[in-house]
Amino acid sequence: MKKILFVLLLLTLSNGWSQECDYKANLDSEVIKLKLTKEYLMWFKNIGGMTEYIEFSLANRDSLRFLNVSISKIDNKVENDSLCFNTSTRMYLQVSNSKIAVLPYFDVEQCSKIVDFEETNEQMRTISASFLITETASNILKESPLSFMRITHNGEDKDYVVRKAIVDPKFGIESYPENYFVSQLHCID
Repeated sequence: MKKILFVLLLLTLSNGWSQECDYKANLDSEVIKLKLTKEYLMWFKNIGGMTEYIEFSLANRDSLRFLNVSISKIDNKVENDSLCFNTSTRMYLQVSNSKIAVLPYFDVEQCSKIVDFEETNEQMRTISASFLITETASNILKESPLSFMRITHNGEDKDYVVRKAIVDPKFGIESYPENYFVSQLHCID
């Protein structure tokens, strides 16, 4: 009886770590093999009318695995400082066992864009980027929940503490950022 309960407990816990894959695209043709997961809210801040958020998605294109990152900031007047990524840009992801996965930027040099919303008198600064997930980084991220993110660009560091759970302010949907890689990396293997 104890063995049966133990097996049931293990099955329940393992199902909690692994979620179904929710794809935005899943192509397998002679020309291209592509798996792309839907965007997932990883970080959010709303202070004094300023909203900032980060969304992740995972991609596998012809056996190369990527973390797609979208950073957006909405305010009445977005500052002039642009967020720019180039070949020296890195993303550092620390998991709860203190190991750090380093993901190099894997895209063309670019800076954030500003979008004006005239009807609300707001501006949005946004940038989307791809970071390469190496085999070493993948193994680290699968081991343990995510606890901390750092993006290094143009000699600056932007740090983000990863929360256990957050609620999407637009749709009221709860997400679990700390378990993102543990539960989703298998979707692009």
